[in-house]
Amino acid sequence: MTTLSAVGVAPQYDLSCDQGYDLDFAVTIQDQTTGLPVNLTGYTVEMVVKAGFAESAALITAATNIAAASYITLNGALGKATIHLDHADTALLAAPRSMVYDLRYKSPGNAQVRYLWGTFYVKPQVTPIV
Repeated sequence: MTTLSAVGVAPQYDLSCDQGYDLDFAVTIQDQTTGLPVNLTGYTVEMVVKAGFAESAALITAATNIAAASYITLNGALGKATIHLDHADTALLAAPRSMVYDLRYKSPGNAQVRYLWGTFYVKPQVTPIV
């Protein structure tokens, strides 16, 4: 599992995913001014993968506030968001293909921050999972 930390205005971080396999990684969300972890208690965090920036339809959505195969869990006090993209969701993505994603969070007061974004590259599977 990879742990990412970002400070500043929505830095780019590119991700690669194997088609038909789980992708798990963690992000420590830090205050953009102090660099200290944000206490995520009561926050909503969401990651969306789309075919392109202009597309309206999400190919994968993982979030803390929806029950789905792909999801995000929080360790609020430590500012840590753990993202799980499920193999059933990644199997539906065309490969090889470059897409885009972003990760954002919303505070209990409804302030929204785009925290990370980047290219989401899907590598084709060679041996199908049975």
